This record gives sequence, structure tokens and C-alpha cells, in this order.
Amino acid sequence: PPIKTTSSRGAGGIYDYRGQRSAGKGGLRPPKYASKGLYKEGGIFEPQRKKQEMKLGEKPPRPPKYDSREFPLEAGLPKIPPATKPTKPKAGKKKSSYGKTDTSNKIMREFSAAEKTRLGDKPFIVFYRKDLEKYLKMISTLSKTVYPILKNVKMEWKNKFCKLTATDLQKSIVIDARDTFSNKENKIIIPFEQVFETVPLYKSEFVSIFQDENSITELNFEVEKIKIRAIEESFAGEMDIEKFPNIESGGFPNQIDLDSEKLLDAIEKLYPTTTNDRTRYDLSYIAIDATKADARQIEMISTDGKRLSIFSLLSDNSVPPQKFNLVHRYDLKALEKIIKISKSPLVSMATQEHVIQFKISTEGEFVSFGAKMGETKFPPYEKVIPKDLPSFFTLNKASLIMSIKKLLPIMDVSEAITIAYSSPEQIKIIAWVGGVFRGKLIYGSEKDEESKIILPVKTDLLEGFEAKFNANFVLQLANSLNKDEVKFMVKDDHSPIMVKENGFLQVILPIKPPEPEEPAPELELPENKIVNEARYAYYRILASEGNTTPAMPSIYREALKFLPKLTPQEFMDVIKKLDAHRTIELYPLADAGSPKEPEFAIKIPSGWLYYVKWR
Repeated sequence: PPIKTTSSRGAGGIYDYRGQRSAGKGGLRPPKYASKGLYKEGGIFEPQRKKQEMKLGEKPPRPPKYDSREFPLEAGLPKIPPATKPTKPKAGKKKSSYGKTDTSNKIMREFSAAEKTRLGDKPFIVFYRKDLEKYLKMISTLSKTVYPILKNVKMEWKNKFCKLTATDLQKSIVIDARDTFSNKENKIIIPFEQVFETVPLYKSEFVSIFQDENSITELNFEVEKIKIRAIEESFAGEMDIEKFPNIESGGFPNQIDLDSEKLLDAIEKLYPTTTNDRTRYDLSYIAIDATKADARQIEMISTDGKRLSIFSLLSDNSVPPQKFNLVHRYDLKALEKIIKISKSPLVSMATQEHVIQFKISTEGEFVSFGAKMGETKFPPYEKVIPKDLPSFFTLNKASLIMSIKKLLPIMDVSEAITIAYSSPEQIKIIAWVGGVFRGKLIYGSEKDEESKIILPVKTDLLEGFEAKFNANFVLQLANSLNKDEVKFMVKDDHSPIMVKENGFLQVILPIKPPEPEEPAPELELPENKIVNEARYAYYRILASEGNTTPAMPSIYREALKFLPKLTPQEFMDVIKKLDAHRTIELYPLADAGSPKEPEFAIKIPSGWLYYVKWR
């Protein structure tokens, strides 16, 4: 590209990178490599020498591109440093200990000085706006609470250090920010939701926070200032900063250092196999087994009663064995978001009394995330892991996922697929069609149709193998794996299937076939005849006794006069069956002889009942 010199016209003009004049007047600039003989006949820039001899208006030939492999140093070219070699930073771009450049720090000092002039001796603190936005995103992982004091974030600062504390009484976050500026020591509480929604709307590099004696928080975004009232008048007595819970990040004795990418992978694979069923509260926890921490082995376990997942982690250090801990599924999901926001390569874990803490440290902050451990009893998962699985079948992951996705829309409510042996090279995936369809009210249809897909397989299954599993469970498992093939290990038709991959293990229990129903005993008398005689008996008693509602024994004795073989058990079975299938039909009164719009008629076996619609 052209290089503009001090003068765009006249001697020198505008020259291209080879030293040739491309515009302006005046003499030619001497070629840069003239002394090296590169413009002579046979040199690599010979076309440029010919270009000078061409007449005005002629189009010169395009020069060859420079290639260091084609023109090595022997050709006389200057040595070009490799791209991987670190270059010396320019003045004013030197990185500080926390990742900020000297230029940014200088601008921050100037902005802080301006704030000090504006506010005087009043305490304030200055953040890099992107840093503050990142801290607020971490705090947003906490659950919403009804306690007014917990809807705030506590800030304590001194010099260049600021401590942000937030909690929902189940989880807590303590952030030690190291790249701030403040004029004097202070502590305040700020309304989280208002500040969290306001900070991302501005694009300034810095933001200062100041709170006056009326608890009004002022945010200064260099150009524009925003004031937020932190305290509602009705909760003024509850907003004392001294009432904010004291959350200690504390030390980390016997901490276990884990690779963050492995921990994120474990949470992603274990979370689907938990449940939010309130009747099985113990299954909403993920167990962390650190009893083998001295051997650097950590296991994370989750189950929903139908699946079991185990993820083995290798810690970076060896510590004394620790106890079996339970962490709620939502707490680990919040930890996952914090790790992704911080982009920390290492996460440390430690337990203190009834709290498990995770430490995340980066260049600019130190984050301590704590969660209460579960006090429930985790189910004995070891009994579910099959010990002997002699057979296997291997399917292509992409083909398996596509097959299940094709079958899911036509499955019945059980969402079950049958994996059946077809041949030594093929396997069938069968989905039953019938029952209650999704989005349609079709009841009582028999499962007499099936849809099947045949996939190529590597297997040693015996002929006749056929097992039924939940389609969504198999689909989630296949999506969570990294390899292109899925190897299922199995014992027989009634045993669970197990999949292993790089420290991850999952067991899926089969769907048990329904137990055959015992046929109902045949009645000696036709059912419709018993129903009719019971109805006639009811009306005869009602006509003879007036408004008294007949009792069941009286109806039975009256019907027995016309059905001598009727037993009490047969009579009650028919009555219960009728009661279970009782129907009520609704008719507009216009059809029953009355034209009033807001009224409806309800037809029941004993007659007509009129109902007035609520206006």
C-alpha cells in the first residue's frame, strides 16, 4: 500500500512500498534496496527497474509477491522476525499486574481526580465499567429473595481493593476486586436489580459510585449521572447495613484444586440426571465424593431414580480424605455460570462445617462462592451399577440421534423405544404408535402399529435380544458424549445399559413391561339387565316412600325380586362400574324448549337439571 510522506506533492510525493513515486511531482526517490543490487538485471525487483523506463500511460507488469520461502536471506532481503516472537510493547501500553494497561490506569487516575474535585472528601469508588458489569452478572446467579435487606449488595472498599458481598441465605458470593480506586475507606449497600439493569446500558470505560446521607446511590458514567434510591420508605428501618448478613469467605484448608473445564463438563453431564420432584428431594442433589482425595480421585454422582451418572475428576493436588458432600443442582448450575463469566482455568473446593466453598481466582478478582450442603441421605447408588455386562452394541452417534428425533413426534406417551436385534450387522429401533398422542386427545387406541428404523451396528448380541428404554434418556446421553460412536454395554433383555467415556459413566434402567391384568370374572347375568332392574327398583322405592333417597341395600333387595340369582358382589361391581363411567351432557336451553341465552340445561340419567350461567 502507498506510504504517505511529509509532502503529498513535490519532491518525494507518495511512494509505494518499493520506493516508487505514484503521485505528485518531482524527482524519483532512490530505491530502498538499490545498494543490494536487487533492481539490477536478474534481481528479484527487475520489473520495477523496467517500470522506470516505460512510457507514460503504459501499464507496468504486476510485481511478484514477496515470499520468504522463495527469496531467502541469501538473496539479500532483510531478516523478518517470526510472527510468534513477542514484540516489545510500545510506550504507554505496558500491562499492569491486573491486566490493565498503563494508559488505562492513567485515564482512571485522571477520572478519579476529577471525581475527587467534584465530591471533595465524600467517599466514592471508581470501577472499570466492564469489571463492575462482570461482578453483577456473577451476583445475578443468586436466587431472588423476599427479604428487603438481601435485595442489596454490600460494598466495602479501601484504597484499590473493594469487597462485594451478596447472599440469598442458601448461596453466597464474595468478590474481592483488586483493580479499583477510592479516596477513603467506606461501606454501603446498593440496590442490586436497579444497578444491574443500568450499568450495561452505558459504554463508558469507568463508573464511579457514591452514596449520600439519604441512601441515594449516584452512578457517574463520565458523561451522564444516574441517581437510584436504595431504600423504600416502608422498609427504611430494615435497611441498616449492620443488619446485612456477615458472609466470611474465610481460608481454604485442605482445598482441592480442579480443572475448570473438567468441572464444567461434569456439571453439564450430571445436571440432566437430577430431578426436581418434591417427593424425592434427595434426588435433587449432586453428590461429591472426596473420600479418596488423598489419591487425587474425586467423583460426582447424580441420579433421578431411572438413570445414574458418575463423573470422575482428577485433582491437581493431594489432600487428606474428606467427607461425602451433597450440593443442590441449582447451586452447581449457578457455579457453572460464575466459572464461565470469570474464565478461570482453576477452581478450588473446600468444606467448612455445613458449607461447601468454591474459590475462583483471576488477575483482577478473587471470587468465593459458598452453598449449603444437603443434610438428606443420598441413595445407595453402588447397587445400581451392573458388575457383569458381557454383551455390547455400538451405534453411530449422529445416526442414533437422528433416528430418535424422527421417532419422537409419533411416539405414545410412554416415549419408549425398543432396541431389538435384527442381524449381526443391523439393529432395529422401534417406536410404538398409539395411545395418547402429543397435542391430540385420542384416548384408548390400541398399540397395534409400530414405526421402526434399522441402523448398522457392531455387536455381539444374541438373536432375540429386545429391550425397551426411554427415548429422551438415550437422546440426552448421546448428545452429551464426545466420541462419534456410542458403545452400549448390556447383559440381557431386562438388565440396564451402561455407557463409559473418559471418566464419565451413565446407567439407564430399562422400562419394565406392564404386568398382565387378571381377567374379570364373568357375570352370570347380563350387565345391562342388572342396570335396568336397579334403575326400576330405585324408582319404585322412590314412588312408594316419597322424597327419601333409597339406600343401596334397599335397591338390591328390590331388584332381587326380579333377579333371584343376583349376588351382592355382582350388584356392587356393576354399581361401581357405572359410577366410574358416569357422564353428564350439556345442552343449551334453546334445544330443550327454552330460548334464554344465559341458561344451559344439564341432562342426567334421573332427568333434566337447569343451570343458570354466571353473568
